[in-house]
Amino acid sequence: MEVRERTDEVTLWDMPDTQRVFESVIRPFLKEIEFDEGEVPCRWWPLGRNHLVALDPRRSFGQPIILRDGVPTTVLARSLRANGSAEEVARWFEISPASVSEAVKFEDAFGA
Repeated sequence: MEVRERTDEVTLWDMPDTQRVFESVIRPFLKEIEFDEGEVPCRWWPLGRNHLVALDPRRSFGQPIILRDGVPTTVLARSLRANGSAEEVARWFEISPASVSEAVKFEDAFGA
């Protein structure tokens, strides 16, 4: 449920749990979620849709991947750390060096 406060600030309420959800926290994440034709969430772009990394539960068991290549970000980042050359890792996986760089960027920001 969406409620407009006196200050014109909108507040979201999660009705099944009657737990207050703050729009300023939730709204930015919703922009990065892709929905299918049935309006069901199907993919998350954690760095934004203008980047290459996505989480899709139908691919690679939902782990972060370079979507167009299908290679998990952890595999690319670990390969780069072991080898030191994005160009070499890209050649091994037959992908672009930009894909390797995106994977490392994602893993540095969100990986374990």
